[in-house]
Amino acid sequence: MKTLAQAIDEHARTRPDAAALVRAETGEALGYAELARRAARLAGTLASRHGVGRGDRVAVLALNDVATFELLVACSRLGAALAPLNVRLADRELARVLERCEPRVLFVDEAHGARAAEAGVPRRSLDEVARIDPEAGEVGVAGALDDALVVLYTSGTTGQPKGALLTQRGVAANAESTRRAWALTARDVALVDAPLFHTGGLNVLATPLFYAGGAVVVAPRFDAARSSELLVRHRCTVVFGVPTMLERLLASGTVDAAAARLYVTGGAPCPRTLLDAFAAKGAPLVQGFGMTECGPNCFRPLEGAAPGSVGAPTYDLEARLVDDRGLDVAEGDAGELLLRGPHVFAGYFRDEAATKAALDDDGWLHTGDVLRATPEGWFVAGRKKEMFISGGENVYPAEVETALMAHAGVAEAAVVSVPDPRWGEAGVAFVLARDAERPPAADELRAFLRERIAAYKVPRVVHVERELPRTASNKIDKRALATRARAPA
Repeated sequence: MKTLAQAIDEHARTRPDAAALVRAETGEALGYAELARRAARLAGTLASRHGVGRGDRVAVLALNDVATFELLVACSRLGAALAPLNVRLADRELARVLERCEPRVLFVDEAHGARAAEAGVPRRSLDEVARIDPEAGEVGVAGALDDALVVLYTSGTTGQPKGALLTQRGVAANAESTRRAWALTARDVALVDAPLFHTGGLNVLATPLFYAGGAVVVAPRFDAARSSELLVRHRCTVVFGVPTMLERLLASGTVDAAAARLYVTGGAPCPRTLLDAFAAKGAPLVQGFGMTECGPNCFRPLEGAAPGSVGAPTYDLEARLVDDRGLDVAEGDAGELLLRGPHVFAGYFRDEAATKAALDDDGWLHTGDVLRATPEGWFVAGRKKEMFISGGENVYPAEVETALMAHAGVAEAAVVSVPDPRWGEAGVAFVLARDAERPPAADELRAFLRERIAAYKVPRVVHVERELPRTASNKIDKRALATRARAPA
């Protein structure tokens, strides 16, 4: 197993001119040999000018940029950790994250240069990465597999962001299992337009492709029209997006024009209609499952799996489904997913209590996700914390959302719970209509659900919306919806 820097160096020796990084807008490519040289000098600059060494953090507050990946490889050489920060955080939230992270230096792009000025952290322009001092000494690979390589702050939808420590070993293990599961090779090209401060942008395809020797095309952000054009122009072969992103690519005609051999989705329930639409076009769509704290690519495709399945646990990962007593559940029953293996993170940075709650003494990660395992594949039931009890029965919102999205008029759905004087708790659904001019009626949707799920699972109220609030990773913001659902009428 190699560190990221070692993997880059190996490609630099064997395939020096092969493209490693490409600026999406200009097409300017950085070969593996050039990336290795620049990362070595950048590591020297970080060490000599900013005192960055093993165990330190280097923070970035910026839209996606090739420079962020250069910093990542430089950190791998030093044994330091990159901390990409969420550009959508409020200033007060950002200040708290920086206070806990304590980076040696914070790199900012032009759009965010004025932010975090009061945080007391040395700030430098991200443009300086492109102007590496040619006299800077090169740093050999000093980072080890057990060093932290990335600190990724979770989105914080259920509380304050926590910094998940991903080690070089964990990043390498995720890369290897992803390469095997999705047959990644040096011929593959991926557009990375999901934000790099989330694991979807950084680790679903980007770092695995570096290990495979492929090319990573970097776009500042996802924009349906622009991303569609870039996917076609750069002849991308593998594509990642949350279901909303893939819906927009499908509507734009990109799936017909692109050269992609594989599409990967995750991060939110995938509508059956989307799976069927891709299948009709002969475009393989893999529904994955993962999390910042493990991989994130925890599952692999399973031959013969039923539609809606996330496949089976990926290579080198042990998996269990347990009840509230920690006992394994029977086949087909819902249970909390526990994972153990080299993909699992090292804990939350400077948060012993949260780490202890997530990782037990036997090395099992308690994910908080509830799944069912069947011969036809594993299926996501929902989040343990999102589960609510209505009339004494457990209700998992993800199951209700999946049922709602089986309706032809529903593009997306989110279910939250509210107090109910009769049943204790009840569901409230928010639905995004597929056709805003002809939305389905709330009563029609509730009747549709009653034919498919138990009556106690049917939401008390269904709101049909023209748009839904979203987090920075383009997921539906359930915390905002829960606040709306509980607000007085």
